[in-house]
Amino acid sequence: MFDLGALAGYPISYALGVSGDGTVVVGESALADLSRIQAFRWTAADGMVGLGYLPGGISSVSIAANFGGSVIVGGGSTSSLDFHAFRWTQSHMTDLGTLGGTYSEALGTSQDGSVVVGESYFNGSTATHAFRWTSVTGMKDLNFLLASAGVNMSGITLIDARGVSGNGQFIVGDGASAMCCWLGMPHPIISPEPRRSPMPSG
Repeated sequence: MFDLGALAGYPISYALGVSGDGTVVVGESALADLSRIQAFRWTAADGMVGLGYLPGGISSVSIAANFGGSVIVGGGSTSSLDFHAFRWTQSHMTDLGTLGGTYSEALGTSQDGSVVVGESYFNGSTATHAFRWTSVTGMKDLNFLLASAGVNMSGITLIDARGVSGNGQFIVGDGASAMCCWLGMPHPIISPEPRRSPMPSG
């Protein structure tokens, strides 16, 4: 176990993710009263480096990195006090927007960093929908992508996407009433499985 320290002036830090090759650690570092939180990227060579904020924001958190750690994703506050998913690369943090609400957060990225997945408020509500983002398509609702691919989505709402395979085709996350797995975008297969109750103790 190795102490990664914290950003200068920030006494608290949390590691939340690591690159596929294990060389880059990402997370957040905070003031004691949590009034300011900043995303970080750590390497053995550079130590802990702050990634900054979205324009006008005062908080950010990095959650996941691509295989080599050159692309980092997470979320941060904006000048309007919304919270948006971001994609960071080469010292630049890009706002990925939302699905029409005031909140989104990126939770995973593909091996090369070209596909980002996460969750977002949908159409002005506080209900989250899973999303998939690329630089070509922007942020897209996975519920819409699946329905457009011919999947019967009756009674199922995908509320978040928590991980994506290296090639960006396999996405996993949660549904509103089932644990779901989505395969083979853009021609996915959905396999809902009801949540199991914990086994009784004793």
